[in-house]
Amino acid sequence: MVAAIWLTIVLGLQSATPFWDHFQSVADVGAGRLSLILLDLDGDGRTEIFLAPALTCGNAGCTWQVYSPVAASGQARYLGEASFPIAGFRLTPSNRALTSCWHLSAFECELSEYRLENSAISRRSLGTCRADTAVCQRESIRISEWQRQNDPPVFTAEVASDLDLERLKWTHQGSTAAAAPRVSVPNFDRLAVIAAP
Repeated sequence: MVAAIWLTIVLGLQSATPFWDHFQSVADVGAGRLSLILLDLDGDGRTEIFLAPALTCGNAGCTWQVYSPVAASGQARYLGEASFPIAGFRLTPSNRALTSCWHLSAFECELSEYRLENSAISRRSLGTCRADTAVCQRESIRISEWQRQNDPPVFTAEVASDLDLERLKWTHQGSTAAAAPRVSVPNFDRLAVIAAP
């Protein structure tokens, strides 16, 4: 009983920041497109939130700010950054690793592996590979096949010049116009970011 009371007090003392306030403090947000990927990276049944403003995206991919919903309703924990292209990653269910190919040029990419560890997203470099090597070709096929089979939900919204993120209208970028997303966009206006333990 004492432990339960102590846990309740500790959780109540964790600082909470409105989601958009936190996002603007860690991301380079400007007018233009905001991309969102919802993906259950750790296998707990709750989708992690990957958000990337247009200013962080280029030909190689985007820099994503990553959040993980916690059991308490309306709260998420900030996990850090990950960099990968929207269609250039795959998730391995057995080890919950996200493998990505960040293009350095048309013929070369840097392979990375992302995992959730100790309330943060960690990155491990798997080295560079050239498009004309068998290893790189196999990984490219794996990524393409995973993307085709899983069609991870991607949403976009336009950020107005006043940077008011509370008025965003999200659009699902499915493989077909009639495709319905399997998950829905969180209500970011009612979401708070809590500090890591």
